Amino acid sequence: IMDTGQRMIISFLPIFARGLKVDLEEIALVISFRYLLGVFAPYTGLFVENKGTTKGMIVGMIFFIFAYGLFSIIPIYPLFFVLLIFATLGRMFFNPSMQAYVGSNSDLKNRGFVMSIPEIGWSAAAIIGVPIVGLLIEKGGWKASFPWFALLGGLILLGLWIWLPSKTAEQGNNLNLSKAIGTVINNKFILLLFITILL
Repeated sequence: IMDTGQRMIISFLPIFARGLKVDLEEIALVISFRYLLGVFAPYTGLFVENKGTTKGMIVGMIFFIFAYGLFSIIPIYPLFFVLLIFATLGRMFFNPSMQAYVGSNSDLKNRGFVMSIPEIGWSAAAIIGVPIVGLLIEKGGWKASFPWFALLGGLILLGLWIWLPSKTAEQGNNLNLSKAIGTVINNKFILLLFITILL
């Protein structure tokens, strides 16, 4: 759902621009701005370390539901910007939390395979999710898909709330940014990975 929400913005950008009555260049600039949020990724990671993966996934899904739900009710250009910000934040909280949860609750021998399964969602979003959004837009107009994202996000949140707390009782690590930076500096593999990302 989150991956489809991300992909469909780019795929149908001209349609959304016409619906919001703004220039394509202007809305493209707003979309580019959301990538600046990536600089805050270490802080979302610290939240996951300190509060646990379950809370990280729930917070991420709440942001996602808020973003699409609010825009569904009031589909105006300023709230489209809000949608992009909160949807991106939701993904920043949810993805590392989900990956950490899957990794810590899978057998070491099969961890690589298990960790690869959620990655199918990014491809499935383009192959299945985006065409479905296209059908919704064709039948109900450019705003038609947003309430569905909010609704499906609510169902997923309900499932997380019911299922995950009964499976794990996590405690935070009381990690702070300086400790996290120290971990990166003192671990050659993580430092190399970080340098690679910067490239």
